[in-house]
Amino acid sequence: MSKLALTALVLGISGAALAQPADPSPPDPNQPAPSPAPPIVAPPVPTPAVETPPVDTTPIATPDHDVMVEGDNDANDGTSDNEGKKHKKKQKFKITYKPGTGLTMQADKTKLTVFLGIETVMLEGHCIGSSCAASDGLTLHVRRARFSVEAKLPNHLRIDFGLQIKNEILVLKNANLAWKSGDLTVKAGFLKPPGGLERDSSTWLKPFPERSVVANFKQDRIIGLMATRWFADRSFRVQGAAGHPPTGNFDAFEPEDVVKPPKGVEAEDLTKDPGNWDLFLTGTYEPSENFEISLNATAHTSPDAGRGPNFAEPYETKIVTARFIKGTFLGGGSDVSWHGDHVRASAEIVGFRSGETIPHTDDLGNPLEPTKAERGVAGYFVFGATPNGHYGRALDNSPLRGGWQWLLRGEFLRVTPGEHSGDALFMSGTTGVEWQVNEQLRLQADVAVQKYNGAVIDTNRDVWRIYSEVWAQVLM
Repeated sequence: MSKLALTALVLGISGAALAQPADPSPPDPNQPAPSPAPPIVAPPVPTPAVETPPVDTTPIATPDHDVMVEGDNDANDGTSDNEGKKHKKKQKFKITYKPGTGLTMQADKTKLTVFLGIETVMLEGHCIGSSCAASDGLTLHVRRARFSVEAKLPNHLRIDFGLQIKNEILVLKNANLAWKSGDLTVKAGFLKPPGGLERDSSTWLKPFPERSVVANFKQDRIIGLMATRWFADRSFRVQGAAGHPPTGNFDAFEPEDVVKPPKGVEAEDLTKDPGNWDLFLTGTYEPSENFEISLNATAHTSPDAGRGPNFAEPYETKIVTARFIKGTFLGGGSDVSWHGDHVRASAEIVGFRSGETIPHTDDLGNPLEPTKAERGVAGYFVFGATPNGHYGRALDNSPLRGGWQWLLRGEFLRVTPGEHSGDALFMSGTTGVEWQVNEQLRLQADVAVQKYNGAVIDTNRDVWRIYSEVWAQVLM
């Protein structure tokens, strides 16, 4: 046997011996017992997750919040969620409040403004003369209280609605709709037609709570149409209106000054006659907010019967009885308003010619008033000065916007023929102090001295009247 074969034989025997298990040796008493193998624990079975509903994160519609309005994702309409998200739109809703103007709620292109205003007056009157009626004394009443809502809608539309209590009598003040685009505005419904500075300016902004005698020539409300157009970069304004005198509890004429028509004239004749029309036209030039000047004209057609001026301003006094006419009333006038930093001035003058008078008669049929057509002229001026305040836009009658001011007004009226023979003549001077405490509160005290001649109504013939008042105005 060669050495190589011998070596292979030895290695094979050694490997076989190593493959056999060795005899167990006795345990060593000095060694610790081996630790038992850990038990096999089955892995925990996971608990099924409970589906939590999604949380709505859309913000609540509060002031200055943007509300995201999603499109309709109804499963039956075949629109997927992804497609619905494409239809999301942003709708803005906010509530704002501006003192003296009201509360405004706006959602996207719709705006609703709610306004409240109240004037309370303490008035004392005194009469000097043999014709004075026994009506002097101190009175406290609500001169005006108004609730109004104005809605600005998409597509240039507006709605204006208002109720007013005047001297404790409830009337409808506004009920009209409008369309406005750029410099053109068209209104329809129960509205205030253009009538000069004093009539056109807001009752809450005029210098005195009692309007002047000029307001007697202007009808306060009509049912009809009105258009306003600005030209030349809003330097010129033209306004026109046409309509019928309203019926019912409307504030067209002051309800406390209504005079019953004479015999043979029905109340319906004054308002429902299709020939009765009220026409108005005004042109205004406003080169700046400090100055305005206007011309105005009005006509009232009454083929069968109509009503002329009332002549019951200011302080609800009586100058000439309201006359009923047949024919046409024509009137025209001009007004101007200007203010500087601490001074304001305004004035207005009107003239008129009425139709043929339909007189009241006694039991024997004799006329109780002149039958000739009335003619007349009236005017006023107002001057104001403030040491610490400032004035608003002249087109708004240059109202005081803060601080206090001293005011002075003079006015006159002449009507031919008067209540008796000759021309009826009325003159008045008023002075007072106005304090614009803030945008919401205005306080004022004034005193007026009036003089009537012998051709006015019997209760005021050749008398002097003195009125003093203290009043407060609170606006929402």
